[in-house]
Amino acid sequence: ELLFRLKNAISHDGGATWEIYPDPIDVGSSNDSRIIDKEWLAADLSDSEYRGNLYVAYAQIDLTDTTYQILVKTKDAGATDFDTEPVRISPEDMVFAQFTSIDVDREGVVHVVFIGAYLNEETLGLYHTKSMDGGATFSSVTKISDLHIPCFSPDDTGNDCIIAGIDKSRVYSCNHLRVDKSGGEYDGNLYLTWTANGFATQDTGGLDIYFSKSEDGGETWSQPVVVNQDEDGESHNFFSSIWVSPDGKIAISWYDRRNDSNNVLTDYYMTYSADGGASFVADFSLTSSPTDFASIGSQNNDFGVGEYNEMIGTDYYAIPFWANGNENDGNIEIFASFVPLSASGMVGVERISQIKGDLTLNNLYPNPASNFLFVDLSLAHSSEITVEIINSSGQVLKAEKWGALTADQLLKKIDISGLPEAIYQLKMSGNWGTMSTPFVITR
Repeated sequence: ELLFRLKNAISHDGGATWEIYPDPIDVGSSNDSRIIDKEWLAADLSDSEYRGNLYVAYAQIDLTDTTYQILVKTKDAGATDFDTEPVRISPEDMVFAQFTSIDVDREGVVHVVFIGAYLNEETLGLYHTKSMDGGATFSSVTKISDLHIPCFSPDDTGNDCIIAGIDKSRVYSCNHLRVDKSGGEYDGNLYLTWTANGFATQDTGGLDIYFSKSEDGGETWSQPVVVNQDEDGESHNFFSSIWVSPDGKIAISWYDRRNDSNNVLTDYYMTYSADGGASFVADFSLTSSPTDFASIGSQNNDFGVGEYNEMIGTDYYAIPFWANGNENDGNIEIFASFVPLSASGMVGVERISQIKGDLTLNNLYPNPASNFLFVDLSLAHSSEITVEIINSSGQVLKAEKWGALTADQLLKKIDISGLPEAIYQLKMSGNWGTMSTPFVITR
């Protein structure tokens, strides 16, 4: 018997250590052909009577008749475990339901979005429902939009479903929901992003990142718009993530292939909005070099890249996380970037690094620089380091190799006197991975 356990853990020390709850939230089994899948968790941080509640939304798949349900379970603030019985939120006559996303607004209302289709429908739809009683009951579902996605549409044929580096079973809408909890002008707005190449039918050869919002608690939704600004309907843009800052800015990030006509080399892009989604700043790349998705994941039995990207942040930064493989050796690493969010719409990336603690960049100065650049760094382990200075076109204009540096705090000096005034990326690579951060040369 193969068991599918949905479990949860809690940390009381900021994530340094974790305690796994002994009882699972739910259990699926190969014996009863029940699979639980695509789970997402949300916490109620409101001042409502439900403050402290935890909610998990997930899909249940019955393999005997290939039916789907979207379920929600609640753990009350004072309870030890989640509810024994889940609440079904997908309609009984909906034959396909998958891919949940969940969030809680400042009033304690629980919002869930998922993908669904009724019997004999040839078009998938995005649906929203909400609970105003702490997850005990949910409203009737509201349709947000039709969507067309390869691998999940009746009119797909062979090549329509082939996206380099993505397993066919993982080409999906990646719909993410977030609520504005800022208390500001756009407080309570619901924001949704997803991957598709059209609505009721295929509109473009490539995938795009769509965005819609609701200003009335999910009762009505705006006409979806495409967020990526490449104006190339053939390039693939997929697996977006969304986050809303404490002051109400909306940040969206995604994989992007606009720079490769072969639809293989992939960067990671981002944009943000400071006006409630009415407009977005010019989108920009977070990566200093692309990943060859024809080889990514070849070290994990060609599973390819996964789709569980996420974005968090602070008062001043958006912090997206994504899987990357720009060393193009088949390995996949997890990267994060610190992106300042400006009310004026200025764009830029402060730092990109792998999620490892082996190297710390303490300081890069002066910045702006003129003739010399000083790099103050700390190494947890000795390592050789390759340093590259890369221009905005991705060209390496200067490269140095620093020998076997010892595990210590180090100060290195780089001569940049021969480089023209511009914005550059300083990329450092070693046996611990890579890190990239921008700097400016002015004279």
